[in-house]
Amino acid sequence: MVQDMPIRKPHKNARNLRKDMPSAEQRLWYFIRRKQLGGFRFRRQHTIGPYIADFVCIEAKLVIELDGEQHGLGGAPAHDEKRNAFMESEGWAVVRFWNNEVYDTIDDMLEMILDAAGNSVRAQKIEKSRKDKTQQPPSPAPPVLPPTYQFARLRARAGEERTRLNGVHHPHSKPNLFLPRSRGRCQRS
Repeated sequence: MVQDMPIRKPHKNARNLRKDMPSAEQRLWYFIRRKQLGGFRFRRQHTIGPYIADFVCIEAKLVIELDGEQHGLGGAPAHDEKRNAFMESEGWAVVRFWNNEVYDTIDDMLEMILDAAGNSVRAQKIEKSRKDKTQQPPSPAPPVLPPTYQFARLRARAGEERTRLNGVHHPHSKPNLFLPRSRGRCQRS
């Protein structure tokens, strides 16, 4: 999945935004960093096209946006819709929350983020399996090996297993395939 993504140009403000995160973003970052949320890895202030997303999970192609008071004023809602449309056209799922939700209902927020990430990953796997089935020709049958080669491989495997079971391993020693396998301790009558 990550291989399909083009190389991104870092936005000149992304580093400054990471250094000076608002308190709501810092609080959310505390809960989602270091793969703490369902094993998903998130990034902060990630560039997607001309926009900088607050948090991104590349594996799930999920964008998390935290909106403050300014997002409800003037032309901000129209700008947010344009942003969402662009990100969704690039294949990203966008989840938006208000800043106050981070403080009031963080548990519900984390659950919604985890559900969105899991659903996004499942959808990507289904889509990939559909593409794989339609695009790939059937795999050829495995080559038939001559009987002597097959026997030699089986003997080598048996020797490796016997060496592993006996607990004796030396990189230069060859196992003797004709000795009976010992059971570890000697049994006395």
